[in-house]
Amino acid sequence: MTIPNIVDETRDQLEQLLSMVSRCASEEKSTAYQVEQDLFAGVLRMGQQLLQHYFNLCGRLETKQTVIEKAGDCYPSAGQSSRKYRSVFGEVKMERQYYWKVGRGGCHPLDAALSLPQEIYSDWVQELVAKRTTEMPYEKALDQLGELLPVEMSKGTAEQITMTHATDVTAYYAQTPTPAPIAEDTILVATADGKGIPMIAKDSPSPKNRREKGHKTAKKTATVVAAYTVAPYQRDTDTLIASLLKQTPPVLPSTSGRPEPHHKHIFATLDGQPAAFTSLEKLLEQRDTDHIVHRVALTDGDHGLHNRVHTQLPDFTLVLDIMHVLGYLWNAVDVFFKPGHPLRFLWMEMALRCLFEDNLEHLCHFLRVQCDASCFTASQHKALRTTLTYIDNNRDYMDYQTYLALGFPIASGIIEGTCRYFIGNRFERSGMRWSREGAEAMLQLRAVVLNDDWAGFQHFRRQQKHQRLYGTRHPVLFPQSVALQLVA
Repeated sequence: MTIPNIVDETRDQLEQLLSMVSRCASEEKSTAYQVEQDLFAGVLRMGQQLLQHYFNLCGRLETKQTVIEKAGDCYPSAGQSSRKYRSVFGEVKMERQYYWKVGRGGCHPLDAALSLPQEIYSDWVQELVAKRTTEMPYEKALDQLGELLPVEMSKGTAEQITMTHATDVTAYYAQTPTPAPIAEDTILVATADGKGIPMIAKDSPSPKNRREKGHKTAKKTATVVAAYTVAPYQRDTDTLIASLLKQTPPVLPSTSGRPEPHHKHIFATLDGQPAAFTSLEKLLEQRDTDHIVHRVALTDGDHGLHNRVHTQLPDFTLVLDIMHVLGYLWNAVDVFFKPGHPLRFLWMEMALRCLFEDNLEHLCHFLRVQCDASCFTASQHKALRTTLTYIDNNRDYMDYQTYLALGFPIASGIIEGTCRYFIGNRFERSGMRWSREGAEAMLQLRAVVLNDDWAGFQHFRRQQKHQRLYGTRHPVLFPQSVALQLVA
């Protein structure tokens, strides 16, 4: 289609939309729903025509040369070649000059000037797909995008886009400047946790290293770490217990609400705890400025994580995440009271008071006595012993009275994107099995989203991609007219 024809057709399309709107308003035969759908479809068609017009103009403005020089070599003209470009508006075509040299291959200067991706899909389409696949299964992400835009893509292509984008995550954060300190934030916090990701058979742990035997596939643990700074937060026992048990506090505190964490950064990997903590150390080093008074590391009862904190973060006070303790205490409650029993919350309140008011031995003594009681079944005894053992093994990290007095956080839930959300909501859906490469790439990109760095990362990724493909600076750094002059 020639340029004048495209311009005329676009104008006709606009006139048709204007006429349609006027007709629907005057005749009152269409609902707003129908008009909105028709307008959206029409705007997409116009966008496709205008984008085709843009590429046609770029092709016309490009000056054909007999030979061009690239990296010290001369590439003779080989005429024109076309390529397809699948955009958010649909597919368009592009004609541009092609230069080729024996033994060196070919090149398209206009592709570099416009920073076109090597793939058939536009960078914007790729970004939309990659963002959605960090939040939902590939098939669902593609279906959802296809409901709005004329974008068709296979699951395999979407997976490849994810893995390709993830290759730039490490470099992006390596060049990210150190965040400016917040004067009120005198506490530096590190969190660490682990959660299993179901793997395909090829990438599952060996049978001897699996917790569950006899299965063809198994989970591999992803270590999730995070760093942030926060101001001290004073809260009384009653308010804290009410919050943990999801009850209304009897008396609202007169002080301001919970302070917001700053400079939050989450990282996850399948490469093991040493690799995760090496990355965590770098994050903490950036945030460990002169105004930091206290350093806190929040973990569950995993001894491997405890050893990592002691070894790699020796200046941090290790605090057992109260949310993990709650889980074990609820298991004990299930032994004593059936669901819905009015005394369940009363027992939990008393247990938490023992934790927060430096009376831990009283709670342990009670559990020991119950472990020897004859009125419980074997499974109930096991649940009580498990809770008691967990508390006994971790009591060095349960000095909550001191932690609360200093305003320390005692739960990692303040960081949006804990293991349950970070891993469970994306990796553990029904029937999912992951390759190691695919899971690691998804962990990288999902962290970018949860760190609120998506826009900055994609800008960096486009620049890196352009440098790899064309060996020049990204054309966003100079005007379009200059880019076309460089081609001419």
